[in-house]
Parts: sequence; structure tokens; C-alpha cells
Amino acid sequence: MKEDIIIDPPADDLKEVNAIKKNIAGIIDAAIIIAFVVVLTSFLPQNILDKLQHPIRIEFYILILLALYRMVLIIFFNETVGMRICKIKFLNGSLQSLSLKEKILAAFFILINGTGYYDRKH
Repeated sequence: MKEDIIIDPPADDLKEVNAIKKNIAGIIDAAIIIAFVVVLTSFLPQNILDKLQHPIRIEFYILILLALYRMVLIIFFNETVGMRICKIKFLNGSLQSLSLKEKILAAFFILINGTGYYDRKH
């Protein structure tokens, strides 16, 4: 029985994704966070909600949750749910997986060292 060997595709096969695909992945991730906040706030008592909204507005919490969501998923799984659905992956300028520093910065939409979004073939 012949075993299949999985190898990374050559750099020539990789291409950066277009802005539409990146935005769709971002919208999916934002929708997940907004849905989480809506469900969470529907179960919290009103007095806790009142305390959470002063002096910080709920929109600020959504941004914090989005950043934490991206950071945790990118660090541990190398992608977010939106990136998984859209078949996108992060690679650095050398077309290699990101270092921890690059992952943390990418979670906050700071792309360094040529980090970009690329199509994931498999």
C-alpha cells in the first residue's frame, strides 16, 4: 500500500488573497464576537450590565474581545474561524509560518516582516 506524503506547496503556488476575501473573513470573525456579546448580555442581570457600561461603552468591550479572540486563535491554531472558512493563512515575508511575535502583532492587525494573508490549498 502506497503512503501519501504531504509536503508544503512551492512558493510559486502561493498567492496573496484579495481584499474581498480578507474582509469576508474579518466580517465572519466580527459576527462571532457580536453574537457572543449579544448572547452574554441577554443572560446578565441589568445591574451588572449597568456597571459594565459606565464609564466604558459596550462597543469598547466588543473591540477588546475581538482582539483577544484573534490573538488566542492565531497563537494556538494559526488562524481564526473566518480565516478557516475562507481558506486563508498567515505567512511571513519568507513564506514561513509566523513567529510568536508576528502572531501577536497580526492579531492586532499589525503586519510586519512582510506578513500577509495567503490562500490555503488544504
